[in-house]
Amino acid sequence: MTEINVVTAFNENSLKDHAHQMFQRVDKFWHPDIKLHAYHFDCALEAYDLPSCITYKNLEEVKEFNYFRSVMDVHNGTENGTIAYNWRIDVLLTAQKVFALTEKAFEIAEKTKEGGWLVWLNTNIIPVANLTPDFVESFFPEGADIVHLSGETVENIADQYSNPCFMAFNLNLGRSTRCLCKWRSSLL
Repeated sequence: MTEINVVTAFNENSLKDHAHQMFQRVDKFWHPDIKLHAYHFDCALEAYDLPSCITYKNLEEVKEFNYFRSVMDVHNGTENGTIAYNWRIDVLLTAQKVFALTEKAFEIAEKTKEGGWLVWLNTNIIPVANLTPDFVESFFPEGADIVHLSGETVENIADQYSNPCFMAFNLNLGRSTRCLCKWRSSLL
């Protein structure tokens, strides 16, 4: 069986709004061989009763993450209040995704060359049924490096971006790890 590690990230607002539901459903519906690694920031976990089947890591312990946030805080989708909010240019919105994914990828790469699949799920994805490793693996074509959702079609014109709520990286092939490294280094 291929190793499946799922990563997500949340702050206190997303924990209160929806992430707590995801975590409760993971505890209820996920097979124990599918591991969820939840990276948090701007959130004191001690105040919450969260499922123990999930590994929680503080993203604020990653120096590069803190540096990025301090330098790029004006690029918050409004260019520091000079334009109307646009999520496509909100680098702070996606930074936690990049840093959480790469932290886990680096950790896996230090241990093995056969890292399996590293999956990103947004915390607003709420599991509603039993999830097994075989079912998850059925989404990953053999030999694929990266699997993602494509953008939706709006007014018969396909958006030219990937839907970032789900992405999966095949760490067994090595190319995905290099891609993640380049993604992270592009932020720094």
